[in-house]
Amino acid sequence: MEIDNTFVYENEVRDSELDFQGIVNNANYFVYMEHARHKHLQSLGIDFVKMHEQGFDLVLVRTEIDFKAPLKSGDEFIVTSKLEGQGRIRFVFLQEVVRKSDKRIMATAKNIGTCILVATGRPVVSKELKSILRV
Repeated sequence: MEIDNTFVYENEVRDSELDFQGIVNNANYFVYMEHARHKHLQSLGIDFVKMHEQGFDLVLVRTEIDFKAPLKSGDEFIVTSKLEGQGRIRFVFLQEVVRKSDKRIMATAKNIGTCILVATGRPVVSKELKSILRV
């Protein structure tokens, strides 16, 4: 089921994220998106530390990313994040990295995750996720 909100996280490219070509190294897009996902979940009331203490961990099981154009030094950008349920035990974050100056989409991604019961390593849906995803 699709959640009606789109979360937006703003950031700026740091020189330490550039490769020898002067563009953001592709690994940094994963970091940008991960941080936005965490902030998105926090905005929905999900506390990673509390969940872990209760025996649940949120994990990614698949990531698909398409690089459209490179970010460069000093570029300001946003990461959008839209959360959807996928089946009984999975959820999907649909994300975009968008350069603020011209609204150009720099990368798109589909990140599929699940919740793991730490004691068994088996996927489950925690009470918090059930209420957010309405599954």
